[in-house]
Amino acid sequence: MKRLVLLSLFAAFSYNLFAQGKYVFSVKDNQSGSIHSVEINLSDCSISATDSKGEKLYVYHFYGHEKNKKGRIAFAFKRGEKPKFNDDSENYFIMSSKMIVNTLDLPDVVYLYTPVNENEFLATFQRMENELSEFVYSQIFKVNGVEFKMMEVKGGTFRMGCDSQEARNDEMPIHFVSLSDYYIAQTEVTQELWTAVMTHNPSKFKGAQFPVEQVSWNDCQIFINKLNAITGQRFRLPTEAEWEYAAKGGNRTDGFLFAGNNQAEAVAWHNANANHSTHAVAQLKPNEALLYDMSGNVWEWCADWSANYPDANLNNPTGAARGTHRIIRGGAYNDNPRELRTTTRNRVKPEEKFSLLGFRLAM
Repeated sequence: MKRLVLLSLFAAFSYNLFAQGKYVFSVKDNQSGSIHSVEINLSDCSISATDSKGEKLYVYHFYGHEKNKKGRIAFAFKRGEKPKFNDDSENYFIMSSKMIVNTLDLPDVVYLYTPVNENEFLATFQRMENELSEFVYSQIFKVNGVEFKMMEVKGGTFRMGCDSQEARNDEMPIHFVSLSDYYIAQTEVTQELWTAVMTHNPSKFKGAQFPVEQVSWNDCQIFINKLNAITGQRFRLPTEAEWEYAAKGGNRTDGFLFAGNNQAEAVAWHNANANHSTHAVAQLKPNEALLYDMSGNVWEWCADWSANYPDANLNNPTGAARGTHRIIRGGAYNDNPRELRTTTRNRVKPEEKFSLLGFRLAM
């Protein structure tokens, strides 16, 4: 039978971010009185403990993590298996605001940490979770020397649309949409990436890390076809449902009005802070899914034809079969905050192009 050891925090909960991706904190065993350090190193995906004499107690390597239904972060140790969310499982390291840890092997214990300052504790592990999500659940691609990152969005069911006072008629009715897992680009396609594939830059506001703009929906298809030929991947535009779900933070959503915050200035370049221009991507805060600029900077093309929402629940919808306009989402540098909401819809003919219109990739 497992020994259950309750641990209090040593010296006002000693935690530090020594280097990017490395978290160290000290704990005290209430039963034995011994003190040891636990280190979570994201650079090599390891979790280790060292006693007061500097001797290593254990080290484990994890390959992935997810949140369980209770909001805890579950680390998967066995390579080739996905994280499971059974609190009684002996195969996974589990953390929460009360920090429950199953060490699997020796020492055969379950730790319970109670933070002295819970707000500081939660802030620390929010930073850790952000780094973990970016480190574990992303894929980096390189095209002619230019790197870009695709973030995994775990599937789920969400309420698509809006019926608040801010909503327009085309944002209703609210309906439930279920999506499978997919990947979406962490940023809008930059001018650097566009040029690496297409060899020319059509943008009005020049800058390697600025979003490419003045590209039509048809232009995007040409770019994607060439990119797929180079990489052997199956990149595409996100569907409108995928775009909204990702903008809301996926299954990690906090229900913000804009993509990642209720204050537009924190996450979006718009008419109050953009000075009538686009800006380099990833300069403001990301949303809960670690995606940048999903509100503001440039509107983003979606795959769908423009059409009214159905009054029905949908599974992996791809929009209307035909139409005259394509959906764009997210708002742009010259828009007021109402246009930046995660549910705002707009439409443009697929051959049209503007300096306030770009796109991001999905796969």
